[in-house]
Amino acid sequence: MLDCQVALLENALARYFVSGEVPGPLGSRHPAITPFQFFHASDGYVVIAAGNDGLWRKLCEALEIIELIDDARFANNALRTENQAALEPLLEQALGRRAVAEWVEVLGAAGIPCGPIHTIAQVADDVQVAAREMIIELVHPQAGSQAMPNSPLKFSETPVRLEKAAPLLGQDTEEVLRSLVGLNEGDVEDLRRAEVI
Repeated sequence: MLDCQVALLENALARYFVSGEVPGPLGSRHPAITPFQFFHASDGYVVIAAGNDGLWRKLCEALEIIELIDDARFANNALRTENQAALEPLLEQALGRRAVAEWVEVLGAAGIPCGPIHTIAQVADDVQVAAREMIIELVHPQAGSQAMPNSPLKFSETPVRLEKAAPLLGQDTEEVLRSLVGLNEGDVEDLRRAEVI
């Protein structure tokens, strides 16, 4: 888990190694590309990644705020990033006029990378999540049937799938002691008599 988290810090680590500055929290926005963050729509949040000047122009056209195309504060990515505090409320105002699904359709049709931010309920009901078999049901001996996330690892020749619920306390102790530690039945019984297990 540590390795995955460090890998996700690639941008922050690169900036630190180049500049020596420790990056601070920025919320959802990208530190060097603007706009590249989530925004409020009328009914939720939409992520927009307008990573170059051509996408910036298309975004302004799609949001019907074409006056920002020629605004000197936002003429290029460096200026948009520098003036992000002035730009964000203008984009939020425009995006607040429609629902997330509408914006995803409009922006997607314009070729602007975007997507909704789902609630947990939406994730649980998502067709792609279902197609990826990421939500499964397992039966626990005490809690009964439970829905839970499946393994994200997908291999064609060695499929990974959760097949049993979390064990009860001590449920697998004997098996672990025999298979991994190499104890025999007598050794396990000795540990049980001594109340070690």
